[in-house]
Amino acid sequence: MAHMRADDRHERRAVWSVRLLVLVVALVVPISLGLSYLAAGWYRMDQTCSTEAAVPEGGVPETVSYAWTWEPLGFTCTWAGAVGGDDVSRTKLWW
Repeated sequence: MAHMRADDRHERRAVWSVRLLVLVVALVVPISLGLSYLAAGWYRMDQTCSTEAAVPEGGVPETVSYAWTWEPLGFTCTWAGAVGGDDVSRTKLWW
């Protein structure tokens, strides 16, 4: 009987180890993908928004600033408005 108990403990440890491994992978993979998306998206936004071609009408090219926004969701580039004008922003999920 003592031998059966040792086997049961070993089996329980194996099941617990598999569950822990699945939990860690389930947490690490989405977090890694999210951070990769943010890093690549921020880089692309920086490269795209700093070009003359990206500046919308009424924006001043040298004044671009960057941000992440939740409403609307995405990366936002904001340019100061021309003299006396309002700031101009564009938000995209991927630049």
